[in-house]
Amino acid sequence: MNKMKGKFQSIPSLDSNSIEPFEGLVEAYYQINGYITSANKWFWYWQDPKRHYMDIDVLAVNSNETIIVSVSGSLDKKIGLSRNGRLKDEMLKDLFVREQAYMRNVPQYQWLIEDRSVKKVIAFIWGNKLKERLLNHPKFPKNEIKLLSSNEILSEFEEKIEILEKFQKSNNPFLKTIQLFIKRNKFTEM
Repeated sequence: MNKMKGKFQSIPSLDSNSIEPFEGLVEAYYQINGYITSANKWFWYWQDPKRHYMDIDVLAVNSNETIIVSVSGSLDKKIGLSRNGRLKDEMLKDLFVREQAYMRNVPQYQWLIEDRSVKKVIAFIWGNKLKERLLNHPKFPKNEIKLLSSNEILSEFEEKIEILEKFQKSNNPFLKTIQLFIKRNKFTEM
């Protein structure tokens, strides 16, 4: 990883507004679970012959751990299996490497990954069947990468929504939308 030193942006980056609704939902998910979050942190890295840009979709931090979240509509876009059932190793080997190298290269961010638990998560909307296949695949690093589905995220919101409404004031548009849908579903079930 040290050979990447100098090939990454070395100054802190600003958060960008999330234009992707699922990214905002994932960020709110970590917030209701006690994390302070940052999202859409764009940075550059050098890969011959030019500079490239990418972002950290969601960064969630609490007192003892940092979670780097890669958000995707489809799990297969981030990692998957080939038609013959082999793990797509080329996708797996690059997953989260650049994000961690960037944080190591920025002095103000080094504390986020040094001497802390660093977890890697892929949050996705579609791909529940693929998730099961990946978790059962002998080469998938299930101890290193958590796969978090939109179903799991929405279930968590549904469990906590009444507590959030009573004890937490928020103008988060994603949280407000979820509250409306859950209330609507409860109302129509009566």
